[in-house]
Amino acid sequence: MAGGRAPGERGKYHERKMVRHLRPYGFRRVPSSGAAGGDYTGDLRRAASGAPRAIEVLESKYRKGGQRNLRRWVCQSGAHGLVLPGDGRSEEPLVVLELARFVALLEEAGYRAPEPEPDAETPGAGRGPTPGVSGGVGASQAAVSPPSAPPPSGSALLPL
Repeated sequence: MAGGRAPGERGKYHERKMVRHLRPYGFRRVPSSGAAGGDYTGDLRRAASGAPRAIEVLESKYRKGGQRNLRRWVCQSGAHGLVLPGDGRSEEPLVVLELARFVALLEEAGYRAPEPEPDAETPGAGRGPTPGVSGGVGASQAAVSPPSAPPPSGSALLPL
């Protein structure tokens, strides 16, 4: 890995941070997702639950500075999201949303997953709703607050 161990550890930390917010919707962290391929692609993946859903696999990217241009564009004029057009031939347009708005959309779409078993990946998993996450009808009012404790390092993961 270019840059040594620290960038990978930062990436894992931020993946676990996203899982804490998205676990109630069935998302789990996929270990070594960049190397595995197949059913193990994507940093965050929903466990198979019958019929395919529109959102099953997510990538988590951490960059120092937090993607300043994207953040500025999303917040421009009170926009709710950002649409990045494709190249007009083979690329589909992309949509960028704040996490709170994305969580609200998952709620509205009925993505709530059954309560998962607690595991070492996410402290407090299976003990009710994720702290600081609200969603539903008032999407613009949804808020995500950071968890109070940092995630454990070197945690073991359960297979999907």
